[in-house]
Amino acid sequence: MEQSEQLALQEENTVNLREIIVRYLRHWYWFAIGIVIMLFLAFLYLHIATPIYQVESALLIKQENGQGGQNLENDILNQLNMMGGNANVDNEMAILQSHYLNEQVVRKLDLSTTYYVRDGLRHKELYRSSPVNIVVLQKTDSTQKITFKVQLQKNGTYRVTDDDGEAIVNNKQVAHLSSGHFLILPINRGKETDSLARLGITVVITPLQAVVENYQKSLGVTTTSKTSSVLNLTLKTPVQQKGKDYLTTLIDAYNNAGLQDKNLTAENTVRFVDGRVDSLSGELNTIESRLEEFMQSHSMADLDAQSQLFLDQVKDVDNQLSVQQLRLNVLQSIREYVSNPGQADKMVPSSLGIDDPTLLSLINNYNNLELERGRNIQAGAKSDNPLVKGIDTQLTGLRSDILQSVKNLEQATQLALNKLNQQNQYFENQIRSVPALQRNYISIKRQQEIKQNLYLYLLQKREEAAISQAAAVSGSRLIDPANSSPKPISPKSRLIYLAAFLIGLCVPVGMLYAKDLLNNKIHSRKEVEEHTHAPILGEIAHSTEGDNIVVKPGARSVIAEQFRTLRTNLTFMTGTDDSVKTLLITSSTSGEGKSFISLNLAAGYALADKRVAILGLDLRNPKLARVLGAEHHKGISNYLAGQASLEELPMELPFGNHKLFFVPSGPIPPNPAELILNERMDKLIDHLKSNFDIVLLDTPPIGLVTDAQLLTKYVDVCLFIVRHNYTLKGQVQIIAQLYQQKKFPNLTIVLNDIKSGDAYRYQYGYGYGYGYYSDDAKRGRWKRRFQSR
Repeated sequence: MEQSEQLALQEENTVNLREIIVRYLRHWYWFAIGIVIMLFLAFLYLHIATPIYQVESALLIKQENGQGGQNLENDILNQLNMMGGNANVDNEMAILQSHYLNEQVVRKLDLSTTYYVRDGLRHKELYRSSPVNIVVLQKTDSTQKITFKVQLQKNGTYRVTDDDGEAIVNNKQVAHLSSGHFLILPINRGKETDSLARLGITVVITPLQAVVENYQKSLGVTTTSKTSSVLNLTLKTPVQQKGKDYLTTLIDAYNNAGLQDKNLTAENTVRFVDGRVDSLSGELNTIESRLEEFMQSHSMADLDAQSQLFLDQVKDVDNQLSVQQLRLNVLQSIREYVSNPGQADKMVPSSLGIDDPTLLSLINNYNNLELERGRNIQAGAKSDNPLVKGIDTQLTGLRSDILQSVKNLEQATQLALNKLNQQNQYFENQIRSVPALQRNYISIKRQQEIKQNLYLYLLQKREEAAISQAAAVSGSRLIDPANSSPKPISPKSRLIYLAAFLIGLCVPVGMLYAKDLLNNKIHSRKEVEEHTHAPILGEIAHSTEGDNIVVKPGARSVIAEQFRTLRTNLTFMTGTDDSVKTLLITSSTSGEGKSFISLNLAAGYALADKRVAILGLDLRNPKLARVLGAEHHKGISNYLAGQASLEELPMELPFGNHKLFFVPSGPIPPNPAELILNERMDKLIDHLKSNFDIVLLDTPPIGLVTDAQLLTKYVDVCLFIVRHNYTLKGQVQIIAQLYQQKKFPNLTIVLNDIKSGDAYRYQYGYGYGYGYYSDDAKRGRWKRRFQSR
């Protein structure tokens, strides 16, 4: 049982899918037109749209590691993974995408002014190939984009036009337009450039900030992986060489900015050392002058062995005093430098002669933060920016820590100096034992050597700082130079054509779906079965004949056979042919084919040698009487009003083989419903039943009046006509209510006017085509196709 249900469900799904496919394939020309139109539009778009290329470059960011104790704290944090390993790379990415750096590139390449020439359906940009160069002397509104056209005339002048007017100028003359004043400079005039200029060059001058923002959006900076320091730079541009120049210039500007940051510390160190050297140079000159005067005044050429021995003994103490004094001077200079409010935004010079790791680490961190703050300010950040404020807070804390460290080191250095002075005092006492002349000489010589050693030391440090400045290299290395994709990345022709093809398919599908969705009429047997459980007794195809009678002697058409099938199905309604005597034919509204069904069903019974009477009980609109030409014949309304006898009513129809009779409606009465309730109606029906084998009641639509319901007591079977593509779905629900409430005996449905070739024909695996029956086979092939549409 379950297997059979599954098979039935599978078959139903297959039928539904076939139904949907066939319904849409019937309108294949819609799809063909839609695809052709969309492919043509795609073709136009590809010839109008400007191709976009992608330029790429790769840049390695060098990870710098400190030496000695300067980065001891950073090394510990890195080992503990407390500092982001890629933080430096993220900073460099932000710098590359900064407004400041990109503005430098735009200014250097003069990208605010672009030149275009008409090339087919699109405008082609002339990068470095424009026959003219425009120099902006003055703009009326610097915030608006300016567009004008420059065209070379036959007489050699240039015609400059914009929306508000034009100007005729010669070479190297100024064109005065409403948007500003522009100098026209021809470039490399020749046949090729002149022919290009005669076509007309469109000049577009865009505000600088807008150009920079546009390039910032087009520029992409990414890393190859989370742990990598290699940056991929991409730029989307319509001109390949323009994109290459932009990335190359951007990288150069980035490297130059990095070198400037690195040289800043060395420059401050050299400046500090130069100040100390200048001061010591003066002191050393003074002492050397004193020594020279002393020796000249006493005619001294050299010291004896005793003086030389003493100098060797005190030399070590003097050197230590020099180092400690220099250390104290450097500490005092650092303290004064850091305490000076005017130096708050500058880096602290190198701590010459200071080997304390804590102070060196604090100064190094302080200088790194100053560099980072300077980069943020250059990138456009203000002093009230949260990031800048955070750096200022850290700098304030580091200045306090540096001052405290310097204070501690000054105290330690002062203690060392005091100890060395004590030793020096001892040697001074020894000197007093030397003759006064020699003692004075030694004192001056010692001062001279102290200053000289300190002077040489500072000169050495200055050279080291200068060498460091000269040997500074960029913090990045170019891996891949700027290179453009050989083919445009957009628009992608294959994708555009595929999208156009799919849209060409989807639009007709959507239109057909919307059409079906908005259509509230019956289009298939399945739709009838979805709204009611009333049985469908027969299906009648669309008649292409001009005659209302299609069931004739010898007729072998499809529609004639369908009426015969309907007649047979009525026989099986109750089991025997004799049990069905009276048939009621009605519909929900007029125009659904009641009269057509009544005439041809009656004709079918007549051809089966049955005496048939058709009653035109649509007293309000006697359409059947008009069709049969019986408008003036006495009818049912005359009889029910007592104006005619039973014998006067039936009239024989000429096409019924002397078996078919028609009882017309008669004149339209003012009270049809009341006449139907007349007791004479009972006598009429009984009389007809006794004299005829089949009685057909052609009644008015039940959706308009109640006449048909008043006649249900006389009938055995009720045929409810539903016309294909005419009857509303809501009207079928009325049939469902009547069937459930059993207001009509043996209520059945007849589907009428089913057009050949419609999607309806595929609902149940069969159709109502032509050619099987001999009458239909006589029609021409193309005529049948035309009629099926």
